[in-house]
Amino acid sequence: WDDAEIIPGPCTSNDGNRMLTVPDINTALDLVCFASCSTCVIPVDVNVTFKVDMSNEVVSADGVYLAGSFNGFNPSALMLTDMGDGVYATTLTLSSGEHHTYKYLNGPSFDFVETVPAECGEDDGFGGFNRYVDVPESDYEIPLHCFSSCDVCVSLTHEITLFEGWNSLSSYLMPVSNDINDVMNPIAGELVILQTMTEVLFPEGGLNTIQTWDSQSAYKIKVNADVTLTITGAPEQNKTLQLEEGWNLIPVISDAPVVVEALFADVIGQVIVVKGIAETGILWPEYDINTLGTLIPGKAYFVKTSGAIEVTFP
Repeated sequence: WDDAEIIPGPCTSNDGNRMLTVPDINTALDLVCFASCSTCVIPVDVNVTFKVDMSNEVVSADGVYLAGSFNGFNPSALMLTDMGDGVYATTLTLSSGEHHTYKYLNGPSFDFVETVPAECGEDDGFGGFNRYVDVPESDYEIPLHCFSSCDVCVSLTHEITLFEGWNSLSSYLMPVSNDINDVMNPIAGELVILQTMTEVLFPEGGLNTIQTWDSQSAYKIKVNADVTLTITGAPEQNKTLQLEEGWNLIPVISDAPVVVEALFADVIGQVIVVKGIAETGILWPEYDINTLGTLIPGKAYFVKTSGAIEVTFP
């Protein structure tokens, strides 16, 4: 009995045995697999195509990789092929009926692994989630999805009007390419200077210490003519800003105007002043002055605080 089958619930009696009510005529029972309610499924080799859309990522110079239970989760064992239009893919031969888990990596290291959302993953045992596939009995192509997402990539555009002279600049989108020269290229002829609190892009002088448009970037910008800068990318996911004591330059991580008093409501006691750039609006809580009203998408603002604070855009 040590090797007796364990019968699944749908075809077992209360005592754990198979059951039969003997009919009145000769009867042949349906063929079943040992320890199963149905026939045995003989594994067959199946071609499974894995593909990921990297359109919203700056792809590593080392390529895009796939690590999973089929290769011991080796981060550098399997580099995907660039199929064009931001799509990277590979086809593996696996056995039908197998269950595999996997993740994509933007480079041959788990330092650059995607974050798989819970809704399309299963527990990886390390506080996160893996993607998974149950291998069918015929060749299968896993539906295309975006890196670190359950859905297809969505590229949006944010058109920002800049007037001749000084302006502020930010966006609620993360550009497809975060190279600052690529982002500024559409207005290269009109750009005079771009500045953060500590860095600068000054094309005429051959100076660029900014290098990349980072998450939550905010700038002062000067142009020599009225111009529209179009930024294409995916919505910025991290909407929480960490502000240091003193002066900060913050973006507006929202596609709609944000009421300034609501944004700073929980930390208003540490806010000294919030002011626009190249405009007169100001929030000055100590004197109950608010001529700023709302923070406008596409603009950036100076914030002075009496201590480190945190704010989150809606």
